[in-house]
Amino acid sequence: MKQTLTINIDSSKAPVAVDEIKSMRLVSYLPEYDELFRPGIGNGLPYQTFDLNVSCIMKDSFSLQIGKPVENQRFEFEDWDRVEDFDNSSRTDKHYILDSVTSQIRFGDDINGQILPAGSIIQLLSLASCHGSEGNVRNGEISLPVKALPLSKPVQIYNPSFAYGGTDPESIEEATARFRREMLSNDRTITLEDFEVQAKKTPGLALAKVKSILKPPNQIQIVVSPYNSVIAANVAQNLNRFRLVTTQLNIIAPEHYPIDLWAEIVLKYREPQAEAIIKAAVYQYFDPINGGDSGCGWDIGQSLHWNEVYRFLGSLDLVDHIRTMNLLCRSMGVTQNALGDLDIPPFGLIRLNQCLLEVKERG
Repeated sequence: MKQTLTINIDSSKAPVAVDEIKSMRLVSYLPEYDELFRPGIGNGLPYQTFDLNVSCIMKDSFSLQIGKPVENQRFEFEDWDRVEDFDNSSRTDKHYILDSVTSQIRFGDDINGQILPAGSIIQLLSLASCHGSEGNVRNGEISLPVKALPLSKPVQIYNPSFAYGGTDPESIEEATARFRREMLSNDRTITLEDFEVQAKKTPGLALAKVKSILKPPNQIQIVVSPYNSVIAANVAQNLNRFRLVTTQLNIIAPEHYPIDLWAEIVLKYREPQAEAIIKAAVYQYFDPINGGDSGCGWDIGQSLHWNEVYRFLGSLDLVDHIRTMNLLCRSMGVTQNALGDLDIPPFGLIRLNQCLLEVKERG
């Protein structure tokens, strides 16, 4: 059985019969907004631009339809999609660009985005605007009486709380500053340093040490301290979002290399606890996290230089001078040159095994 629904909204116009109704979208607005909600008519030329004469349009609120003329002075409407630019638009894509700063809409050229057909009308469906930071009014600042509605009691409109969230359009200076910040940020891991930076940003972790090592052809070893299986899984999950497709990741723990220190030290003055005091300072110096000359610990793969340790011992208040000092590491992979420096593998981290001191008084 065929059913016909007749819609007659404007008594001055002939009724519209709609056959086989399945769904309907009703667009309604007050007559005084007719010029705003139908801003123009297409002429069939490329790059047609229309002014909306509305400031500070909120892009996410904006939508429109294009009505193509059909018989009997009627139009057939269809949705067009808003895009940021026409770079990825084909000649068949029904796209438009909204410039919220200039309050203009622009259409394509039949190469990138369709041309607005001649005689077609633009029908706005939704639009919201704001006053930027001016809309951040204090509570109680808005107070309007309602008189238009036939109410038994007067109604007063007011804002009980502070209005916030309004922002002004980005200025050239602000855009330049944002560009500089984004240039310093990194959303891809290309270099070894990139992997270290992103590993330290793993949510929920506070990694003390990170070192990335290239293992040809395409594996990156990430050495992290502290380390356990949960930490390794979280670091890997975070880095997988940034790595290149062909890059393989291997999260490993540092290998600790025990260092033995022996020294013969001459004191400046007599101190019964001299050996204990100097030993405590030496162990603090070799602390992987808070030791070293800078107090920031030892880096993974950092070599141990004989002259740096010698200079540290000589700087202690109790020490007058050092007669002899030796550094020793018996672990495989560690080499010692003629100057007494210990070269640590790139995945290694030093720790002090024992400190043997022979303390003598000056005289």
